[in-house]
Amino acid sequence: MHVYAASDNPKLAVWEGLKTYVVVERWRTEKGVQSQEKSLYISDLQLSAEKYYEGTRGHWGIENKLHYVKDVVHNEDNNGVTTKNAPLVLAICSTIAINIHRKEGHDSISHGQIKFGARVKDVLNIIRT
Repeated sequence: MHVYAASDNPKLAVWEGLKTYVVVERWRTEKGVQSQEKSLYISDLQLSAEKYYEGTRGHWGIENKLHYVKDVVHNEDNNGVTTKNAPLVLAICSTIAINIHRKEGHDSISHGQIKFGARVKDVLNIIRT
């Protein structure tokens, strides 16, 4: 991760109040294939690289633990529900279900759903506590 002063780059003057820009490089190996990705962030703050690192790691932690589950396991983006308050209600139910599974110590939401699928009374007892 590299943090640069925006004032060093005149092209960035279009963003009023911009103080820094951050370049984050990520490497990962998936199925034996290594890849690299660069992400750029802009900020009106002047923080150390360590603080920006903590912020980006925190963001990706939320993305991986919550949004990924909602998108992939609960198929929230493709469920076809669009009328009135239904999308909001389903999103809230999805979050409640994820929180129940996390409270019960499930690292895998899919496994938690299978476990609780036939134990509705257990789920209701958890909700009541």
